[in-house]
Amino acid sequence: MANSFYHNTKLLYRGIEPKKRLEAIVPLSECRKVGLNCSSFATCLNRTENETFYLACQCLDGFDGDGFSCQDINECNNSQLCSLPHQICINTNGSYYCKCDQQTSNGSYYQHNCTKCQLACKNGGGYCRLDKKQKPYCLCPSGFVDRDCGTRKPVITSNIIAGMIIGFAALVIVIILVSVFYYLRWKSDKRNRQGYDEASTATLKSNPSSSKDTDRKSSTRLSNKI
Repeated sequence: MANSFYHNTKLLYRGIEPKKRLEAIVPLSECRKVGLNCSSFATCLNRTENETFYLACQCLDGFDGDGFSCQDINECNNSQLCSLPHQICINTNGSYYCKCDQQTSNGSYYQHNCTKCQLACKNGGGYCRLDKKQKPYCLCPSGFVDRDCGTRKPVITSNIIAGMIIGFAALVIVIILVSVFYYLRWKSDKRNRQGYDEASTATLKSNPSSSKDTDRKSSTRLSNKI
């Protein structure tokens, strides 16, 4: 059997229903059905006590009030929040966040806690900075590398460059000479073959009988073998 009572001058619904959870969140519409006009920053709770249940409005985390009127809690009033150097507390509706102050805008402070990176820059690498992935590095002067500028970069001297150029030029000259040699040799062989062919042709034209005798001798040898 159901009955009703007042809580904070607002009507709450109460009834008998055994074996209910101690507390459960239900839609705000359930509270409105029984005349409970919960705040938009509150939740409707189904609470169970001694095998009886009732509905109640309760402000969300980050808000304070009776459930029907909920005001934002300014978490930034707590001095223990955002207490690291260069941190500023920013209050939001129902929450807060920490932000780095203007002194951290030179790129050497971590975004998550506003602390300065501690990488020791060597060889005149200036001060520690952070890249897009929040990894520290230094701006190395000419001739040095690595994140801390601690490694000297190998220097290519003018003598080394001159040697490389001379070596490359010598290689090109050798390739050209070899190519010319083989070309001249091929041309000489071709000329010799042409001269031999021309001489043979001229001999045959000038002494056709010898050609015939040669053919007869070849035929005679072939007959004798048979």
